[in-house]
Amino acid sequence: MDFSRSNSLTIRQAAWLLGCGEAGVWRAVRTGVLPTVAGRGRGGVRVPVCAVARLVESPERGARR
Repeated sequence: MDFSRSNSLTIRQAAWLLGCGEAGVWRAVRTGVLPTVAGRGRGGVRVPVCAVARLVESPERGARR
């Protein structure tokens, strides 16, 4: 997976890192768990790397609420 030097990830990259699939990332965006940032170039929704990293390191990761 190619990670650019930007501070944001595509939905697909975030899904790969979180191991949850793109639908799970979209759910997190809709519920406000993951913020979004404006995409550049080809556009699209992107999420901040720091927010994804917090979720990866979270002890509650994968817990159903």
